[in-house]
Amino acid sequence: VDPDDRGIAAYLGTLNGKSIFAQDLSHLEDLPGEPTDLWMLPKDFPTEDLALACQGQHVLRWHARHPLCAKCGTPTEVKDWGRQRHCPVCATDFYPRTDPAVIMLVQSPDLQRVVLAHTKVMPPGLHSLLAGYVEPGETLEDTVRRETFEEAGLHVIDVRYVASQPWALSGSLMCGFTCVAESEKINIDPEELETADWYSREDLRRLKSDPGFIYPRRNTIARHLLDRWMIS
Repeated sequence: VDPDDRGIAAYLGTLNGKSIFAQDLSHLEDLPGEPTDLWMLPKDFPTEDLALACQGQHVLRWHARHPLCAKCGTPTEVKDWGRQRHCPVCATDFYPRTDPAVIMLVQSPDLQRVVLAHTKVMPPGLHSLLAGYVEPGETLEDTVRRETFEEAGLHVIDVRYVASQPWALSGSLMCGFTCVAESEKINIDPEELETADWYSREDLRRLKSDPGFIYPRRNTIARHLLDRWMIS
């Protein structure tokens, strides 16, 4: 590709003494359109490469979605090796942002079952944990409690942080929690969920071999939280 015909490139850092860049090639006619979620790549895709790909996808999507100055509307310029956008009119600088979100393993009062749900945006058959975005003025723990109640009608206690994972598709940082429901009565919001139910460890072991039930994929925080619970 001619250097003047390339899309935006962003510097990601160094690995084994080599500089790593993410390159936007979406303008090339022989490539597919909007990229899919990188967490849907083949199961044997190297974890180290996946982390780099997600970082690159996050930064490049930020560039694609923020070509204009949010203050005065002027087209911005790419600076600092693709890690900054600068407005030449009002001199405002912009940097890639990360939106916090939560994902939670909701346990039954006796800790023997967990909630798995299917949403309209998920592939057919995929079941995962409840999740949602942090709203202004909320703590992460507040978001866990609010989203669990809004989506499934469950009040939860004992909210505990476990781990986090960048989620390039939506430009967010997914913060994983466990919590305990005060009751087992699920009342789903049909605008948020299509289905939600309680599953025991035995249920999940059995359903892993059911082709109609898709378990969260390896390398996802949902899978990490579930695997952690399965051996507890």
